[in-house]
Parts: sequence; structure tokens; C-alpha cells
Amino acid sequence: MRLLTALSVCCVPMQAAVYITELMPPSAGSGRMGNPAFVELYNSSDTLVGLDGWKIAVGNTEHHFGKGNTIAPNGTLCVVQEGGSTSDWEGAIVRTERMDWTEGSLRLANASGRTMDSLSFAGMNLPIGTSLHRDSVELTHDGFVDLSDGRLWVGDATPGRVSGMTERRKSVLHFYTGEEDDTYTLTMSYDVRVLENSESEDEIFGMDAENSDLLPLSEYVLTRPNPVKTILYVRMTEPAYSGCRYTLQDASGKIVALGELSDTDEEQVDMTGMQPGTYVLHVEKDGASYPFKIQKK
Repeated sequence: MRLLTALSVCCVPMQAAVYITELMPPSAGSGRMGNPAFVELYNSSDTLVGLDGWKIAVGNTEHHFGKGNTIAPNGTLCVVQEGGSTSDWEGAIVRTERMDWTEGSLRLANASGRTMDSLSFAGMNLPIGTSLHRDSVELTHDGFVDLSDGRLWVGDATPGRVSGMTERRKSVLHFYTGEEDDTYTLTMSYDVRVLENSESEDEIFGMDAENSDLLPLSEYVLTRPNPVKTILYVRMTEPAYSGCRYTLQDASGKIVALGELSDTDEEQVDMTGMQPGTYVLHVEKDGASYPFKIQKK
């Protein structure tokens, strides 16, 4: 049996993390709120971040930031497609002539070309006046966004304000043995804070005081298999969310299946005969809709 004779904890100082927190394509931006299409960036550090040389790619279009573009500590900057009023928005605002929303993809890169964040929202159809919000973001041990993290939920557009989003970070521990040069690595993730506006956390997530310690609904929805060939199994793992309604939409936005989720039984959605491609499963609770991308083989 080997004894661990040394322990090294790797806690690299966090870099200034800037990432995407909200987006609204033009198809959803012409509703009652009158917002133009936009992408919202958030600076999670306690220092001012200059964006000179940075760029954001929306599909096949790119917007390049200049020397005057900065994001305040714990503040936001919205990249706005021309048109519409921004008079009641918060944070900094930068306008651009055109964004290519057809690809359903975003990529934010810093001045050295490193990808700071990226999101895919292909196949998601939004009701008028709503936008896609980041559910949570996980930062790596060196302070950069884990690019595999891209969970989004549908809610009212709040340009310039970040609400109900959890920020997580990682620490890496290295264990060394005394006999050989073997190294064992343990990675830990932990919640740092919930970013929110003036609303209470209970109001944001639609919870009562009894269930205030619950995670967002999206954390409790299980789907399998994905990609799916015939039957998609969907289950709600938290009893407090039992009874949520769901709809399954194809790429055109047409509803091809609907039903209710239980915390005791898996819902079986028969996708036999449906065309291969991307579908979106919307789970609804208290007026909020949580989208999950489903791939049909």
C-alpha cells in the first residue's frame, strides 16, 4: 500500500473572467418590450476590463472592440444590433450594424485570440419578448470559462442586468507518492455566488421559502438517450418540480409531442418516424421555459 507523503494544492489566482450571460435574436426582440437583438457580456472580476482587440463572433459575422470599450467590475456590456430603444438598459452599450443569427452560435475571444466563451443556441425558438439566459457558468482553475458549459433557459429579457445565475469555480489538488513520481489529481467544483438583480433569489427561481435551497429546475431534468433513435426517456428527479409540462419542438418550431413530467416514472416520448435532426425539449414551470437540445438519429 502506498502512502501519500506530500500534498500540493494548486490554487492559481483567478483571471478576469468575461463571459456571455444573455442573448436575444431578432426574431424574439420585436415584442412588447421593444428590445433590439443583443448579446450581453458580464465581467465577474473586481477590476475594470479593457476589451481593446477583443472580438465577438455571431455566426459568420464579427464585431471588433476598440480602446474605448470597457466593462466595469461586476458589470455588463451589451453588443446591440442597430435598431430599437436602449434607454432603460443598464451597463455599457456597444452598437454593431449586423449579426448573423442563422448559425445559432456565439464565440468571444480576447486580444490574443484565446476563446473566452462560446455558446450554441441552434434550434431554440423563443416567444416574443423573451431571451436566452445563462443558467450557470463554471470557471476553470485558471479563471477561464469551461467551454463545455452552455446551459440556457428562456425568460423575460433583462439587458444589462444578470439575475439568477450561479458562478462555479474549480480547484485542483495534486497528491504525490513517496516511492515513485506518480501523481494523483483531484478536481473540486464549488459554487461561489449567485448573480442577481434587486429581485430576491426566491422570486428569480419561482420558489417558495420551503424550497429555497433547490437548484434551478434545469438541474433536475434527465433525458436519455441523446442522440435518440426511437424512444426518448425524460424524468424529473426533484419531487418539488413534479408535474411540470413539457413540449417537444422540431427545427421549424412545430410542437411534435407534449405531456407532463413525474418524479417517479420516466416519460416516454416516441420519436419513431420523426425526421433526423435537432429538436428542443421545453420544460415549463411557473411561467419559465427551460430548453434542452435533443438530437434525433
